[in-house]
Amino acid sequence: MNTTPDLDRHRGEAKGDGESKFHGSLQRSSIFDETFKAEAKSDEFIRRYETITNKDTLAEAAKLLDEGGQDFVFTLIYSFTKIY
Repeated sequence: MNTTPDLDRHRGEAKGDGESKFHGSLQRSSIFDETFKAEAKSDEFIRRYETITNKDTLAEAAKLLDEGGQDFVFTLIYSFTKIY
């Protein structure tokens, strides 16, 4: 018997790449020289990041629950007990 409720599988609209706040902070910082800032500005891994919505995250969690059901929940709870 599956006790997991049926959830809406709508994944939302793709939001594209996001501008990194870290990048902006780095550019405004006075502790880095202009050479470093220029290198960071040209680095796509620093400037941009792949955005993800809460709908995406929740849809993935619902998929894991549907696939694993009760066993997934027990595994998750067990993993938390190892942390604390």
